[in-house]
Amino acid sequence: MVSEIFGQSAFGVYEVLSNIVPGSIIVATAFIFYLSVAHLSTQEIALPDIFLSVLLFFLSFIVGVAIQGLSAHFEKWIFLRTHREQPSKTLLDSGNAAFPAHFKNQLLELAQERLRVPKESDPQHIFDLCYSYVIQKGIGSRVAQFLSMYSFSRNMTVAMFLESILLISWASFVPTYSDWLGVLALGSLALAYLFYERFLRYSNSFAKEVYRSFYVDAVTRSE
Repeated sequence: MVSEIFGQSAFGVYEVLSNIVPGSIIVATAFIFYLSVAHLSTQEIALPDIFLSVLLFFLSFIVGVAIQGLSAHFEKWIFLRTHREQPSKTLLDSGNAAFPAHFKNQLLELAQERLRVPKESDPQHIFDLCYSYVIQKGIGSRVAQFLSMYSFSRNMTVAMFLESILLISWASFVPTYSDWLGVLALGSLALAYLFYERFLRYSNSFAKEVYRSFYVDAVTRSE
């Protein structure tokens, strides 16, 4: 019973963390930046410690939600800029070798049978229906895991890029620490690139898992 409840709520937990972690990085850096420029310490801020902590946590979540929205536009821009199609659209193409041809043909047949998908439907439409099927049938635990990692990596890509901008701005206001802040800014850009690579890899894994989960369940029910 406990594992069942956790399985149902795990994605919600991952989603909250996907907002809190990148948001807290930006808020913490911006807060310390403000203190250093204003020559203040936390003791000089006329707010109770508990209230300040709750306020920073709330701001972290709000900033994280904003980053999530920004990262969604970033995803569209990346695929458009690099002349790529999203994996959900390309995995069923005849020229894509991720799945064997017989698997793709049978998956399309199952989609037509189970989901009433027209034969010439857009691949993205097929993917969306397969995803809805997997989630509604409760067979998407690995799908939810890949989606959470994919979303987290996408959010962190944007967050670390914004972090580098904050650090560079900080260095221009506080020249004393400009060298260290410059190193941290370069490190943030490097992390942004690493998360970007993870975002591309997990987006592919997420789309594959949706199709696999739908295929296995549909075949099992047909037998």
